[in-house]
Amino acid sequence: LNAMAAASDKPRVLLYLVRLSVNCHGPWLALEHFKILHSVRDVNIAMGENRQPEFTSISPTQTVPVLRDGELSVWDCNAILRYLANQYINKQSSDFLPTDPRKRAHIDMAMEWRQTHLYPAVCEASFFFLTWSEHRDCVETACKRVAECFGILDKTFLAGRKFIGGERPSAADFSIVPVLAYLRAPGCPAIIPPNIAAYISRFTDHVSFYPELLNGAGGLGLNQFLDSRGAR
Repeated sequence: LNAMAAASDKPRVLLYLVRLSVNCHGPWLALEHFKILHSVRDVNIAMGENRQPEFTSISPTQTVPVLRDGELSVWDCNAILRYLANQYINKQSSDFLPTDPRKRAHIDMAMEWRQTHLYPAVCEASFFFLTWSEHRDCVETACKRVAECFGILDKTFLAGRKFIGGERPSAADFSIVPVLAYLRAPGCPAIIPPNIAAYISRFTDHVSFYPELLNGAGGLGLNQFLDSRGAR
């Protein structure tokens, strides 16, 4: 009986991640916030673990995050968030990924905009200062694009709401807020305006695991990494 109980308590959901990757933060936060039984496994990209046949078999793009749920593999941050919503979270909260077509369209637009506009702009503005790129010539233009993105986030997606979906964080918020952490890289000239800083604070207050995640939750976290970087 005890063996059966232990087997039933073993997490079937496994998240492969890199703790410094903001693409991994949204799915990890969702798993923790909604108390979905899971485990995490670090992927050492520097050592090429993502290029090994075993990993490539579950992530053909050789990227993280990857979610394993039993025999199912789901890769890409937003795809994982949508899967978690449909499989687990919407049983607890319909606000996370609404089924109403109009509300859902608003969330979906924000999540796609995150992929196509916000994330690329943030990466180009911050990677030089994170020491992940030697290309500084794109920073000024990227910072202008980040500022434009903040305007769209504030006026279109938030538009006076606490969160993109309303009173509680949606899948879009779990996807978007973590991206902005890269802008804290020492020396990065992109400025987070007060209204967006307040939005990040609301999310942090609501999703209590977020500060622990930024501190690594048992490993090297983004906060420690940023503290170790000197301004370039």
